[in-house]
Amino acid sequence: MPSTSPPVAARRRALLFGVVLILGIGLTWWGTAALFAAGVEADLHGTAGRLDLIPLKAAVIGGVCAVGALCALAWELGLFLKRKRSRQER
Repeated sequence: MPSTSPPVAARRRALLFGVVLILGIGLTWWGTAALFAAGVEADLHGTAGRLDLIPLKAAVIGGVCAVGALCALAWELGLFLKRKRSRQER
């Protein structure tokens, strides 16, 4: 099985982390929007604000995914800049 070169693998990882970041932000947005809508509905109809657990879980999981992907992208950027500096020093 041929191995991929480090720059290609780094690009693939960065693309994967970028997709996870976008999906995490979208999931968080949907979950919080659903929670907000449920809260407004509860205020209007007086249902004592029972939270639906699916949007709550979506907001938490999406937030964790977004933060994790953002950290991974920052790490990848650091590795990229480190490789670039080492090439310039040669």
